Amino acid sequence: IENKILVSESAVNINTASAAELERLPNVGAKTAQEIIRHREKFGSFRKPEHLMLVRGISDARFRKMRELIKTE
Repeated sequence: IENKILVSESAVNINTASAAELERLPNVGAKTAQEIIRHREKFGSFRKPEHLMLVRGISDARFRKMRELIKTE
């Protein structure tokens, strides 16, 4: 059985989202939004949503709360 994740139609693209858009995600404030953007600028686009956990401050638990609300394309 495949563990398919349902992604919301209004999911935020973490590769193109502004800081304000990122801050609408659960548990993402101004500081975390800036960390996501800084990581994106330094390393390029996130290839898959799970790579968001490479950003300082995004734990596995925190990622799981926003998983259905984000996309990479």
